[in-house]
Amino acid sequence: MIYKKILLSVFSILPLLSFGQWDTWTQLDDVNGAPKTACVGFELAGEGFIALGLDEMFERKQLYSYDVAADDWDNENPLGGAIGSGLERAAAVSFSIGDSAYVGLGSSTGNPYFLDFWVYDYNTGAWSQIANFEGTARRQAVGFTIGNLGYVGTGVDINGNYMKDFWNYDPSINDWTQLNDFGGTARQSAVGFSSGGYGFIGTGDDGVPRDDFWQYDPSLDQWTQKPDMPGSARAGAVGFGFYPQLFVATGYDINFDYTDDVWEFNVDSNYWIQRGNFGGVPRTKAVAFVIGDLAYVGTGYNDDYLDDFWSYEKTHICVVDTTPFLQDACTSSSFTWVDGNTYTVGDGSGPFYHSVGSQEFAGCDSVLSLNLNWTALGTSSNTNNGCTNAGYSWIDGNTYYPTDGTGPWSHTIIGGSANGCDSIATLFLNWLAPDTSAVVNNVCTNNGYTWVDGNTYYPADGTGPWYYNLSGASANGCDSVLTLNLNWLEPDTSSTTNEACSNTGYTWVDGNTYFPTDGTGPWYHVLSGASANGCDSMLTLNVNWHSVDNLTVTNDRTTLTSYGGSGNTFQWIDCDNGNTIIPGETNSTFNPTFSGNYAVILTDSICTDTSDCITFASTAGLTDMVFGHVQIFPNPTSGIVNVDLGNLTDVSVKVYTVTGKLVYEMENINSVKHTFLLDVAAGMYSLQLETKGLKKHYKLITK
Repeated sequence: MIYKKILLSVFSILPLLSFGQWDTWTQLDDVNGAPKTACVGFELAGEGFIALGLDEMFERKQLYSYDVAADDWDNENPLGGAIGSGLERAAAVSFSIGDSAYVGLGSSTGNPYFLDFWVYDYNTGAWSQIANFEGTARRQAVGFTIGNLGYVGTGVDINGNYMKDFWNYDPSINDWTQLNDFGGTARQSAVGFSSGGYGFIGTGDDGVPRDDFWQYDPSLDQWTQKPDMPGSARAGAVGFGFYPQLFVATGYDINFDYTDDVWEFNVDSNYWIQRGNFGGVPRTKAVAFVIGDLAYVGTGYNDDYLDDFWSYEKTHICVVDTTPFLQDACTSSSFTWVDGNTYTVGDGSGPFYHSVGSQEFAGCDSVLSLNLNWTALGTSSNTNNGCTNAGYSWIDGNTYYPTDGTGPWSHTIIGGSANGCDSIATLFLNWLAPDTSAVVNNVCTNNGYTWVDGNTYYPADGTGPWYYNLSGASANGCDSVLTLNLNWLEPDTSSTTNEACSNTGYTWVDGNTYFPTDGTGPWYHVLSGASANGCDSMLTLNVNWHSVDNLTVTNDRTTLTSYGGSGNTFQWIDCDNGNTIIPGETNSTFNPTFSGNYAVILTDSICTDTSDCITFASTAGLTDMVFGHVQIFPNPTSGIVNVDLGNLTDVSVKVYTVTGKLVYEMENINSVKHTFLLDVAAGMYSLQLETKGLKKHYKLITK
């Protein structure tokens, strides 16, 4: 505790300490491959490696090695080698033990969250699969090495749950062991690295960016919180260490601004200092590793994918500065300095000396010199206005009233003088009276009236009067006593019954779209302030649902026939061409020139609807057979669409508007069920399935 007080005092007189420091960032050869982010990085046998990640197009599984002497990147065997199909991923985790690197977890488009782990042999360049991670599949975790064990923890799982469990892996027995949970909150996108036989995890995102920092002792399986990083809280940063000096750099802050500042934590001295900024552009989700006396940082994202690569060298030089520090001190008190001594005016004005050792400030020694300027206390006298109804509370903690007189009263303010010494204040009071006012307001019975007193009044409360003291509102600065009376007004009401189309629903002023499944009403909506008297208008809606008669279309191999009711208008469309209108085809029958899928738009006096697409070709029976088991639900849908494809493979799903605009597309689907979110306006759409040259269209309604 004594050491901590001395250290804080040294910071408070920082102008006495001078130390120069240089942070050398050198740009090196760009990383091979497309610019990328969310990679993993590690060191093996004096070479650097960067693997996996996400570029502008896809997740990747490539591995690149960096030759420090040649400043050159080479392509190595990708993750999994020749059998690595489907192992592409980003936001994975890695650690290295001896001449082997261990890579696993992460996510990709095809496999959202992985559990697998792989080992890369530096000497053979081969990949081998090892025991799966025994925790939950996740991404954005951290990994590092202590001794002959790898450590993995934190991250986020497929359900969006932040994780704080912590594990180690022993390659000698190919097995995982769960340890004590990480000491901070569950989080993703933290920094995690080891140095000096300890593990370190800090920053990250637990719903908001964090700035806390933790040390892990493997011998005790114990976490200890260290001082928070002074820079902005962040996630997606990088970390590396040259024990006892640890570094955190880059990332994104709570405003999602990318950062380039660098912070150093000294484990021995337990403090942070800011270093020179990172040499490249601000970024997040870069990688970092250490080779010898240099750290290396590269790749990442800052609204662009990045492939630049930098080395970092940190040095510092200490310079002793013995310039005397002149401190004002009060004759009525004393001054306690960083040397632990308390000086009074009887000790003279100095100079006094103190040596700050290298373990107390950034590895630098400095000789401090103090001279004291002793100054006397000050005095002040004030005459203030006080309100008769409220009294006057003064700095002495007392409240005075007219019955106490007009003063004077005296009080000593510790450190209140301009020179920092005590000040004796004297108070006289001039008593003032409050003023009064009354108002009558018109108010709507359905809303009530919230007044300045914080209460909300309703017709059941009557018309008043009510009273309230408005503090300091009088022209003389005293309270104003307000009186309120209320005149209650009634809102108006209206009711409508509208015709609406069953297939498109009815969108009302309340912002909702109603469908036949919702019934015929009534529904209610309050239109704020719409009455002639300024009160709310209460609207009621009922709906008569109307459907276009008979959307059936038949196919006799030569003619498509619609059986829509008399008085309807017809328009045939080409389902295979984005539901485009076929010019001139406005009769109830249509003789297609080419094989394909067609539908008819029927319009009666109120509504318009579109039939299902029907295949016109000798293969129509085959199409129905292939797609006969497909199920699409729910339909109508509020946004989530499930397509049960059964045993179909290589399926594409496309959704078009009735005007032929493509609003959703997914290719090469090989799963039994495909689920997607259709974020579009309520209405009717055409869902097209295609596999092996066969297509089928389905009507899809959103609400």
